[in-house]
Amino acid sequence: MTLTSVRPTPLLNVAPLTPLRVALLGCGVVGSEVARLIIEQAEDLRARVGRPLELIGIAVRREDRVRIVKVESSTER
Repeated sequence: MTLTSVRPTPLLNVAPLTPLRVALLGCGVVGSEVARLIIEQAEDLRARVGRPLELIGIAVRREDRVRIVKVESSTER
């Protein structure tokens, strides 16, 4: 098997500076790590994806639960 580098392919005709907006369902073990990576590895992900990633929200079932990632409460729906 031969491995090649993956180049970002443009989706539709979107400008490279337009952020790819991401929302997560859940902020448990997996969701909190995904959120952390999106925040801490922003430049590396931008280089890989070809666009910046913007974490726009995290939906959680219980807002009062202690979490690794700080989740700010919002009543917008």
